[in-house]
Amino acid sequence: MKTKSVFAVNMLSHPRMICLIVNRWGQLEFASKGLLQFLGKSITELEGDAWIKLIKNPFQRAEIKNNLYTKLLCSDGEGLYFETELLLTPGNTKYMRWDVSLLEDGMVLCLGQDITDIKKSERLIKQQVEALNEKNKNIFESIRYAERLQGQILQSEENIRFINPESFVFYKPKDILSGDYYRVEQKGDTDILVVADCTGHGIPGSMMSFLAHSFFHEAFGKLPDNPSDLLFDAENYFYRALNSFHDETCMDGMDVAVAFIDRKRRRLKFSGASRYGLLFCREKTILLQGSKFSVGFSGYQKDYFNLEYDINKGDMLYLFTDGYADQFGGPNNKKLNRKNFLEILKEAKNFSAVEQHSFLEYSLNNWMQNAEQTDDITVLGYRIG
Repeated sequence: MKTKSVFAVNMLSHPRMICLIVNRWGQLEFASKGLLQFLGKSITELEGDAWIKLIKNPFQRAEIKNNLYTKLLCSDGEGLYFETELLLTPGNTKYMRWDVSLLEDGMVLCLGQDITDIKKSERLIKQQVEALNEKNKNIFESIRYAERLQGQILQSEENIRFINPESFVFYKPKDILSGDYYRVEQKGDTDILVVADCTGHGIPGSMMSFLAHSFFHEAFGKLPDNPSDLLFDAENYFYRALNSFHDETCMDGMDVAVAFIDRKRRRLKFSGASRYGLLFCREKTILLQGSKFSVGFSGYQKDYFNLEYDINKGDMLYLFTDGYADQFGGPNNKKLNRKNFLEILKEAKNFSAVEQHSFLEYSLNNWMQNAEQTDDITVLGYRIG
């Protein structure tokens, strides 16, 4: 060994120091006591290029043997580092980081750091991340499937326009699944409009929306004379559905607006459970204020009532959930609020159904800017024919 490398050997002979020195062909010239202890090998077991054979990756073995010296010459004295997986005995694997530099006499100095625990932790974290990603993938696929199912119980805008060409629904879930529900039906001379805001949004809200669909699908088969009767029936239905098998009372339900439009008599009946509607009747703006009570068990005696108005061809009726008015945005990140929402509807009322849908979407995006959506949003517009 050259004289200048002898000094390095003396410096690196500390029993806890992990290092080796190899020549330009990768053959071992020196191994520290710390390295021999770490590997559990004798110096004779590492002689020549035998130490390279401990490296598990064959491509890395060839790279170190054939190209390490050349790469060091091209490194402008900055040195190199690499990590190796060492297979010491069957089932006994250790990991090492090597910081490599070129000595003045052309020998290659490799300072080692045991990173076995770090690599094992990284492997464990990777396995946990992969398992978590798989679970998330399965959950997401289930949610997407639930979205398809929910889409089956909600009418398309084309279906609603088939009933009334000058109608639209602006429906924008906060998440993939929604707690909002809407429905438009014709029974003889009567058009029935329903917009419901079920408890929660996302998965819990969507489950409640299926319950709402089940009720209205059944109720429309035997429609009562007044929308308030429909709300009382919904109250009983939700209570039975959610409180039949447990002692603990479930108070979930929905806020809902219901309108009966008698096309023959030109008469509107409205009833709301903690919801209101808006009627533009010629030049008048009529706020359809419903009961303060939601549908769902509360322990209070509910007071659902009917509002009745004469209507004319061209009048515009809106039913909606509270998501649009409650959306945060604007320069001060505040709620849009009821007043501004009603102004948007007032501005839109003379547009066509398609234009109104686009205008509501534009106005909402303009208000939200980069704000996150606060709640599910549903607006049902219906022009009296």
